[in-house]
Amino acid sequence: MRKNYTIQAIAILSFLLTTLPLWAAKNNALTVQCLDPDGNPLAKVQVWIMDIGSQDIKDENTNREGRAEFKKLQDGIYRVWARSEGFAPAFQEFFVLENGASKEVTLSLEPGDPNQALYFEDGNLAARANELLQQGAALLHQQKFDEAEKVLQEALSVNPSEPNTHFNLALVYLNQKQWDKAEESLHRAQALLEIFARANPNNPMLRQQLENIRQQVELMPLRKLAGEIDTAMQNKEFETAVDKLEEMAELQPNNPNVYYNAALAYIQMNRMDEAVEQLDKAIELDPNQQAFTELKGRIGEIQEARAEAALKAKVATVQSLNQEGKHAEAIEKAKESLEEVGDDLKPTLWAEMANAYMALKDYPQAVAAYTKYLELKGEPVDQGLFELGQRFVRAGNQEQAKLVFEKVLEVNPAYAEAYYQLGMHAFYEENDKEKAKQLLSKYLEIGQDENNRNNAQNVLVVIEKS
Repeated sequence: MRKNYTIQAIAILSFLLTTLPLWAAKNNALTVQCLDPDGNPLAKVQVWIMDIGSQDIKDENTNREGRAEFKKLQDGIYRVWARSEGFAPAFQEFFVLENGASKEVTLSLEPGDPNQALYFEDGNLAARANELLQQGAALLHQQKFDEAEKVLQEALSVNPSEPNTHFNLALVYLNQKQWDKAEESLHRAQALLEIFARANPNNPMLRQQLENIRQQVELMPLRKLAGEIDTAMQNKEFETAVDKLEEMAELQPNNPNVYYNAALAYIQMNRMDEAVEQLDKAIELDPNQQAFTELKGRIGEIQEARAEAALKAKVATVQSLNQEGKHAEAIEKAKESLEEVGDDLKPTLWAEMANAYMALKDYPQAVAAYTKYLELKGEPVDQGLFELGQRFVRAGNQEQAKLVFEKVLEVNPAYAEAYYQLGMHAFYEENDKEKAKQLLSKYLEIGQDENNRNNAQNVLVVIEKS
C-alpha cells in the first residue's frame, strides 16, 4: 500500500494572531524597495508593515529611489505589502526582526488592479486557498501528479505562505523526479513552519509538522541520489549508476543494498570481478540475505551465457553480411570466428562460407566449405555432396555439378551414382567418349538403379558403334 504523506491544512494564522508574544522593543529597521517589472524604482508607493504578534501596522510612502524606511521596530514576525496606482498589490511574509537587525525587502509590482484583495485581507480568499490545498492533496493521494501540481500552484498564487501547500507540492515533485524543485519546496515549507513553531512554541501539531519536514529535508539528498540511480539503471547508463552508487555508499556505508545494486550494474557492464567484490561487501553486511548469495552463485552462469550470446552474435554478423551481398566480408568474418566459437556453431559458419563462395562463383572453395559443413554436422559427406551436385544439374550448372561429383568420388570411390553422372556429362557435355566409356562401365559394375543402368548401356552401345 502506498503511504500517504499528505498533511492536512490547519489554521496557522489564527495561532499567530492570538498567541504570539509581545517582545521588548528594539532598534530594528526595515527598508522596503519597490520596483516595476523592468526593475526600475517606483516612487510614491504606499507600503504597510504589520507586526503579527501585536498586530501593529505602520505605513510609509516610497521616495524617488523607490524605498520606504521603517525604524525603531520591536522584535517580532512581520508582513509587508504595498499598493500603487496601476499596479496589483505585492506582499512578503513572514520574516523575523530582532536584536537590532536591519533588513531589506524587495517587492516587485506587476501591472494590475491596486484594489485587489490579498488573502489575509479577505476571508473568502483564505478559504479558497485552503480548498485548493485540499483538492491538491487529494489528487496527490490519487497519484494524479500533474493535476495535483497545477492545483497546488494555484493555491500558492492565492496564499504563498501556507507550509502545507509547499510540502504537498514537494511530494508531487518527488514523484515526478524533479529533485531540485522538491528540495526547494521542502525548504520553503520548513522555513515557514520554523517561524510558525517559534510563534507557537506550545503547539504540538506544529512541532510534529516541523519534525516531519526536517526529516524529509534530511532525506532529500538520499531521495535524489536514489532517483538518479534508478533513472540511470532504467536508461542503461550503468557507468553513471555506478558513480552514483559510490556516492550513496559514502552516505550509507552500512547499507548492503547499495553494494548489491552496484553489483547489478557491474554485471550489466560484464565487469564480473567488480560485481563479486560488491556482492562480498553486501554479504558481509547481511549474510542472511539469500538474494546476495544467489546472485554471486549465478555470476559464473551469467558469464557463460553472455559468452555464448557473444559468439552467436558473431555468427549472426556473418549471416547478415551474406544477406547484404557482402560475401567477401562474410568469409573473412567467418574465418575469424571459427577460432573462437564452439563446435556447435562451426557448422553454421562453414555453411555460410559455402554460400558466400558460391555467390562469388568460387566453386572449388564452395565445395570444400560445404564438405567441411557436412563433416562437422556428422552427415554422410558423399550423400550430401551428391545431392548438391544434383541441385546444380537441375539448375543447368553442368560444370559446377561435375566439380561436385568428382569431389564425391574423392570422398567415396565406391559411390556408384557419381560415376553415372560424370559419365553422362563426359558423353553429352565434353564429347569425350573414351572417358564416358570408362565411367559408365564402372557404373554398370556397381550401380543398382535400373533406369540409370539402361541409360548407361544405351550410351555404351552408341559409343561402340561410333
